[in-house]
Amino acid sequence: MLRYGKHPVGWLLLVLVSILALGGCGGGSDKQAALAPWEGTWKSLSVYLDDPALTPSCEAVAAHNAAYTPQGVLGFLKKMYRCDFAGMVVKGDSVTFRKVDGSVLGTVSYRSAGTAPIPGNDKPWHLFEAVGDPGEAYRYLALVEVHSDGPDAMKHWHLRYGNTSLEALVGSEADATWWPTMAAEDTTAAAVAADLGSEAEAFAQFLGNPWTPWLGTWVSVSSYLDDPAMEAAYAAVVAEATKLGKSYDTASVKAFFKGMLHTPFASVRISADATVFLTADGTELGRGGYVYQGVVPMPGFEGSLWDHWTATGSSPAGYGRILTTAVHSDGPEAMKHWHMRFGDASLQDLVNPSNPMWFPTCVKPETTAAVFAEDVKGEAAAYAAFLP
Repeated sequence: MLRYGKHPVGWLLLVLVSILALGGCGGGSDKQAALAPWEGTWKSLSVYLDDPALTPSCEAVAAHNAAYTPQGVLGFLKKMYRCDFAGMVVKGDSVTFRKVDGSVLGTVSYRSAGTAPIPGNDKPWHLFEAVGDPGEAYRYLALVEVHSDGPDAMKHWHLRYGNTSLEALVGSEADATWWPTMAAEDTTAAAVAADLGSEAEAFAQFLGNPWTPWLGTWVSVSSYLDDPAMEAAYAAVVAEATKLGKSYDTASVKAFFKGMLHTPFASVRISADATVFLTADGTELGRGGYVYQGVVPMPGFEGSLWDHWTATGSSPAGYGRILTTAVHSDGPEAMKHWHMRFGDASLQDLVNPSNPMWFPTCVKPETTAAVFAEDVKGEAAAYAAFLP
């Protein structure tokens, strides 16, 4: 699953380290044959990932990359192959999306919307747009042609789907680590495991350092909460809370934010081999190396995942275990940020803390208190809904 045609480690690796760009919409094929290359019944690789047959293959990959445990390798696969449906039936111009229980999510007709280039590869994304209302299914699809990594290797193909835009799927802001993958319906877990195991060393290199998306220095927004710029943000949340029949003033909203965003550190500096927690004056509160343990569900936020890390060697007090979300933003113009939890407690105690709304948040240093305040004002209704 790592090689495409003659490329040794794979076009997928090249894409993951490249910036995706949405290209021109030329190259559309005849409408009647638009989905012909993908015709058939397909199953998402995501449905195989909890099968014990994959355990030896994940162990083999982890043996070549010390930054991952076998469970961490599996966690990476779960994020990469994440798919909200279990399979697809492609026939003519329509796609039927199947749920895990075999029921149908929806059947949608599509028309070609052209192609978009994949940097580093001569094969493009094939773009499709729904004809009419897709209902509970998906308005946009981006597909890669069916391929295999060798004469006897498993045939499969990659896709992305969504309802925002094609640009959101393959443009510069797309999630470059998200590669839902389809294989033939009769593909077994043993075949998926064999495919991964045969490329264990190459896949380990492909994984790289798990901290890559978070590398750099990040500021805890808890350090902004007493800034005068935040007063207008607190007032905006009060106004939205009032609409919901909740009784709050700016002081009580501020107290809620302090509980939700509390960290003893002002910033965190993440490199490939160490994570350092710092006070406002640069004093180190803790430093440690971490190994990636995989993903765990985030209670109350369906479909959301925590990434799970544990310290290696001497654990810094208070930071023996870390949970992180992906770096993200809440809109095209919104600030980039990520959430975390940390401590020496058990995994379950961090996933289900005494304050379930404890979501420490980190932003880039160029995100000032004023910028954060504007972001809160823009999300005031959502924050008001969180208030007890």
